[in-house]
Amino acid sequence: MDLRVLYADRCTLAGATEVLHGVTQVGQKFMLELLTELGSMIYLPQQGCNFLQRLRKHSKTEFDVIVAFSSAHNKVRRTLRSEETKYTPPNERFADAYLTQIIIQPGGVLVLEIAVRNMLGEVVQFTTPPIIL
Repeated sequence: MDLRVLYADRCTLAGATEVLHGVTQVGQKFMLELLTELGSMIYLPQQGCNFLQRLRKHSKTEFDVIVAFSSAHNKVRRTLRSEETKYTPPNERFADAYLTQIIIQPGGVLVLEIAVRNMLGEVVQFTTPPIIL
């Protein structure tokens, strides 16, 4: 799963092969961790988090989505920060991520807009592909 830059400050998940850097790279790492189910990668069993599993079990309202995101955010933050070294530039260090929009469509389809910020305060927006609940 790669990211394709659509606008200077907005990205979406797609099948692109562009090289990313700075806040966009941080955002890609965050989204990859968030949307990878914990234990789904045999060779990296600690990769990912419980976000998708929790959404599928408990998501009925926007509040449920916020709770699932907050829970997963802590795991993803720890993972991303553990991958940083003293040589990682500030524009490629994770600072924070937050939901900017939650869309629950009829039939149990969820689309999220997520903003990711690096240590320099730069922000990039991502839109998830539709998540079937």
